[in-house]
Amino acid sequence: MAVYDSLNNKTLSRATAKAFLNSEQYYKKSFVAFQCEVPVGTTVTIIGIAPKVWYFPWLARSYLVRLDPDLSHGLDVIVELNRGIEGSLDGLNPNVFARP
Repeated sequence: MAVYDSLNNKTLSRATAKAFLNSEQYYKKSFVAFQCEVPVGTTVTIIGIAPKVWYFPWLARSYLVRLDPDLSHGLDVIVELNRGIEGSLDGLNPNVFARP
């Protein structure tokens, strides 16, 4: 799912929108740029730590990822380690996540 940073600027670019990996589809809202299903077999590679918008210690750790095949439309793709995949990068399930 890709969301606009601001409802006043609905330009789809790395500077104005972000994409997130979610486990379910959301209703179409004004802040949603697009949604698409990630095909089975897509490789998700963690490429770095995503900058936090809010600096609260209880927020889930977020990582920038690369998808192969690429579905990002040129946006940064973020995955949050919550909802069943909590933990540090070293504690991830090796059957689900692998380091390059």
